[in-house]
Amino acid sequence: MLTCSSYIIERNGGTVDSQSETDDVTVTHKGKSVVYNRLHYTIINGRIAIDNTLLMKDFGFTENQTLHYPLETFNTVEDAAAAFLLMTMPKTHDDNRERGSYIYEKNGYYYYFTDFPNGHSDVIANVIANFSSRIGRPAAFVHTHPYCICHDGASFSDPDKSLTGFPFFLKAVYLGTPLGAFMRYTPDRNITTLSQNLPVAHTEYPDGKWR
Repeated sequence: MLTCSSYIIERNGGTVDSQSETDDVTVTHKGKSVVYNRLHYTIINGRIAIDNTLLMKDFGFTENQTLHYPLETFNTVEDAAAAFLLMTMPKTHDDNRERGSYIYEKNGYYYYFTDFPNGHSDVIANVIANFSSRIGRPAAFVHTHPYCICHDGASFSDPDKSLTGFPFFLKAVYLGTPLGAFMRYTPDRNITTLSQNLPVAHTEYPDGKWR
């Protein structure tokens, strides 16, 4: 599973050094350094993403040490969104169910809280209905789309976009699509593709489940 590796490594007391001249990435932990080339990692919105199984093999990390979790803090709202999508998109690809979370800001850092860890057939309808019960003021919303016959899974639906308007006024809505796109919708109605390197669905309709 891909992770935002700089956060994972630094959280475990290591460092990540990227060499722009060679595209090599050096990860150092407890005196051991391993160099990864472009065959071993990908870039997601400017962040290096290394498969966690490599970090487990090379540095002896446990699986729990190499994953992202709700309430983990990130430097930017988009890093929090990317981490959420990396953790949840493989699950959405497996069961064809949406997953989503508000992203909150606290003391200059951002974190997500998984509202639907087991997936849902319509995340947006539920977050709209339960908006008033949220603790604190969310800054953004992030969610996955499975392949879907109800709307275009590769882009934002009208209910998705509504979260930037009254009474929500979120700064952005983020989306992970079945084809691996990481997208952002903002109140000025601008849609930006931040990356094309998120996990890709392995089949259109797993086990014949049509959302």
